[in-house]
Amino acid sequence: MTDSVHRSGSGEPMVLIHVGANPWHKWEPVLPRLTNRFDVLAPTLPGFSGGPMLSGPASMTLAVDAMEQAMDQAGFEPAHLVGNSMGGWVAFELARRGRARSVLAFSPAGGWNDRGRRRLTRFFVWNARLSAATKPLVPLGMRFSIAPAHHVPAHRRAR
Repeated sequence: MTDSVHRSGSGEPMVLIHVGANPWHKWEPVLPRLTNRFDVLAPTLPGFSGGPMLSGPASMTLAVDAMEQAMDQAGFEPAHLVGNSMGGWVAFELARRGRARSVLAFSPAGGWNDRGRRRLTRFFVWNARLSAATKPLVPLGMRFSIAPAHHVPAHRRAR
């Protein structure tokens, strides 16, 4: 286990996919309730604080590919997928690839128009760049994550 991935417990495989601007550590409060019934894998996506460096431009495809690779390395074929916000979007994309036993998505991202998707992608790219720039500070115990100052609309009202 490294700082960029958490694995514990036993039972059916479950993958916890974090909200965009935070690493896997945000799942710590619920881990004790899950690990007595599930083999829990909670990786940090590339480009986010504590996660691996990006291997290319930030994109949803890169995030889904990275999560699928983490599942492969853990030996998880299909797994129960739990995601929050961007993590919910990743979970649905993994389900489309046949990797889900079930999906539980809290406020999943991705259900809006193209303009909203572009805004969210710019936010993730910006967060990934900031995270990479501040990575030298992680050994000092400092972690950075950015929360958006606005919400990307899930729908737009007709005017």
